[in-house]
Amino acid sequence: MQKMSRVYRKEILVSDIMFREPVICQTQEKLESVTRKILDNGIGAMIVIDGQSEPTGIITKGMILRHILAEKDTAFSHTAEEIMEKDLITARPTDSIEEVYLVMGVNAVKRMPVMEDRRLVGIITQRDITNAWRQVYSFIEEKNETLHSELGMDHHTGVFNKKFILEEIDAQIEYSSRTGAVFSIVMADIDNFKKVNDTYGHLAGDHVLKEIAKMLSERSRDVNTVGRFGGDEFIIVAPFTDFDATFHMAERLRSIVAESIFEYEGQQIHTTISMGLSVWSREINKKEEIIKLADNCLYWAKTSGKNRVSSIGGIRQAGKGGYAV
Repeated sequence: MQKMSRVYRKEILVSDIMFREPVICQTQEKLESVTRKILDNGIGAMIVIDGQSEPTGIITKGMILRHILAEKDTAFSHTAEEIMEKDLITARPTDSIEEVYLVMGVNAVKRMPVMEDRRLVGIITQRDITNAWRQVYSFIEEKNETLHSELGMDHHTGVFNKKFILEEIDAQIEYSSRTGAVFSIVMADIDNFKKVNDTYGHLAGDHVLKEIAKMLSERSRDVNTVGRFGGDEFIIVAPFTDFDATFHMAERLRSIVAESIFEYEGQQIHTTISMGLSVWSREINKKEEIIKLADNCLYWAKTSGKNRVSSIGGIRQAGKGGYAV
């Protein structure tokens, strides 16, 4: 998982965020009355209860619209029971919102009644849950994101994905252009990764990929952003970091990987990474230019023997015997 700084998390229960006064209607209530309640309260759905006040179904604005289009002039003469969704899935106040969110996803529902001792005590929606996550999870540099799959994480490795990284580079460029503060990016690629897959199997290769992603994330500074750029290639965005500091950071990460043994099902796997870096400047100030320069340096590292860090400033490279120009 991508390293986060100053993150506060507690288990959130349904009772913490559910709406405790849901709008309800009776099974025999006419659709005209149901529609008026939905529109007057500005809601998307309503719980339907029977004569014993037990929930028996749910009716949504979408269901009403489809019914009106199908039935036209006779639509409002029907009752809630005739068009409601009867396969009702409920939650309990003591359920965690993670559990409820998974149940919603599996059953393709957006809202669930909350029951306690066979009594309707509230309603919870997908939006309630995602809003709660946004409030609880706080990333460094005032990044407040959700743990939903759209957070920007690469779910295979646990670091950020390419889209998120590109947005981060855009943000750093905008900040540097205003303030003059430098930042740098480092592109890293696993050496001979195909050979790892061919020799030890793809599951072992996946394990190595995840472990290296974890190393780059956990051994990098808190202010850095680490992401997967594609395949076995990663990118690190390092704010407030000049050429020398970036170069030494990259060399330290390269060395950590080179000295590591990755164990998978009794197999001991050794591999290395090559890295290329670039630094924002007034002359090199566009995202495409910065990425291309780092990628060119990475290519130089790969073709010059691998397991090294390359940059243009002359061209310096580290690993396998130190620096060269």
